[in-house]
Amino acid sequence: MYMMPLNEWSEFVEDACIITEGFRLADSDRIFIAANNSDKGRAGPLSSSHGKAFRGVSDGQGVDDGNNTRSLMRYQFMEALTRVAIARFIDTKQFTSVEE
Repeated sequence: MYMMPLNEWSEFVEDACIITEGFRLADSDRIFIAANNSDKGRAGPLSSSHGKAFRGVSDGQGVDDGNNTRSLMRYQFMEALTRVAIARFIDTKQFTSVEE
């Protein structure tokens, strides 16, 4: 299963030359946290109606439903990339809209 912890995310962002004066590493860390927490509290396909997961509710080490809660899953990685693009290009006024 593909997962990316914060230190690998930070390395990826630096290697991809995403960091600029207007978009710092701290900004990418906040995006990592937001993407990683974006689906917390929602019942997914592996959850019961009471919000407990059918497998691996929590082993006390940050693992829930096969997802290390300190790492991005693939769909969270894609969400983080989208958030980075918006923060890096729209919020810094390099582009005026996502469509550009």
